[in-house]
Amino acid sequence: MRGSNDLFLLEEKKKLINNFNEKATKDARPFFFLLIFFLFLIFFSVYFYTVRNRVDILIADYTEVVDGFRTEGLLIRDEIVYRSPESGFVKLLSSEGKRVAYGEEIARIADRTIYNHHAGLLSYATDGLEEELTFNNINDITLDKYKTYRRNFKQNFNNEYIRKGQALFRIIKNNTMYLVIPCDKEEVSRYRIMETVFIQADELGKGLIEATVIDKKIENEEGFLTIRLNIFPQEWLNTRRVNFLFIKNIHRGIAIPRKAIFTTTAGEGVLIYDSLRNNYSFVQVRVLNGNREMVIVEGIDLGAHVVTNPEVLDYGRGV
Repeated sequence: MRGSNDLFLLEEKKKLINNFNEKATKDARPFFFLLIFFLFLIFFSVYFYTVRNRVDILIADYTEVVDGFRTEGLLIRDEIVYRSPESGFVKLLSSEGKRVAYGEEIARIADRTIYNHHAGLLSYATDGLEEELTFNNINDITLDKYKTYRRNFKQNFNNEYIRKGQALFRIIKNNTMYLVIPCDKEEVSRYRIMETVFIQADELGKGLIEATVIDKKIENEEGFLTIRLNIFPQEWLNTRRVNFLFIKNIHRGIAIPRKAIFTTTAGEGVLIYDSLRNNYSFVQVRVLNGNREMVIVEGIDLGAHVVTNPEVLDYGRGV
């Protein structure tokens, strides 16, 4: 009997221990999740504080700062559209983009040869805007009109059936091309008539094309510039709207971010970090040129360690 009682007591102890362990585990779960939550909160707070208050430093370098912006422009060419005098299948006698002379054979339709009457570049493509966007009415363009111009592009091909009166080809004089560029009134006001500017487009290569501002208009909060290109990009022979980088000027010198500069009673300047002394000092600078992000300055040396977010150091107070 004693052995049976001992076995019974042992089983009871095991049950009590298991029940205690299960209860302890259940009681510990809320504390475990609470601990994880507080650890995550502490980690997030430290990380956020560290990132938010990190001092960003840029090494001042001699470089180029482009004063410009990416935009879209409307092309206006000096061009004449020839319409077919007959209906029939056309035979094209010259190549797209070729410079043709006065009196040169251009096409043959219904046993009739069509001759050219103006020297220039040849195109068998039209977009329906040739007679609306001309040098004569360029001053009549408004922002509302600019937004409503729509192409109806048509490229004619050899052996295609052409109806009488249909646009057959264009002759484009390649000595002048204009661009109308919409922008806000603040940007328009920065330019003067006959000022030299530049454009750069991917399809035109890496070089800059020189241009001249010939007109500017402001309508309420918006406006546009009209510029004359000094060369004729043949890549834009059949294009009406183009995307490009419009450049007012390119400045060279020691460049730093505009946001690094702030004003104190001592004047306009930046914070410079001295790695040998491990401290910061205020240095007065003079802004020469630049754009909205970067500026060319005088007053700091090449290679200076400039603080680009001086607000995290309370703009140098107490450092």
